[in-house]
Amino acid sequence: MKKTKLNDFPTTVEGTKVILEKLRLENSDDYFELYKNRIEHQIFEESVFLFHENHEEFTQRILSLCHIVYVIKLKEKPNILIGDCALHQCNKEQSKIFIGGTIHSDYKGRGYMKETFSLVINLLKQNHFQTLMSETSVYNTSAIHFINKMGFKLKKDSDAKLLYEKNLS
Repeated sequence: MKKTKLNDFPTTVEGTKVILEKLRLENSDDYFELYKNRIEHQIFEESVFLFHENHEEFTQRILSLCHIVYVIKLKEKPNILIGDCALHQCNKEQSKIFIGGTIHSDYKGRGYMKETFSLVINLLKQNHFQTLMSETSVYNTSAIHFINKMGFKLKKDSDAKLLYEKNLS
């Protein structure tokens, strides 16, 4: 079996509605605002920002925690960052990786995240990943609905978190 290589993932991926671009520090202002919007709409139980963290520091921290972070832009308006999709906690021996993402509240329910996940899943399959994992809060009902709709199966249920798995082979 061919080894998984995250370095080979393209810088830009185009779908029918979205363009995915690897997150860069030049995106830090828009990226910070994306997560600020999610907090303002009470999507998270706790802040994703560290105390006194600026836009660039936040972006650098997220990049350091993930293998790949794609920002989601609209194909019809490629200057607008509407969300992200991150790959993290890669286990190359088991060919397993975690996926997560967020979408600006103004763009929810329009199929952008579904297309994004589908594009990333295709990249993972092409690079011989076998298992895709996702974790979410038990209180994040929209994420739970979405992850089930994308074909993930509940693997573990704890007090505060749900762990989902999707077989890619």
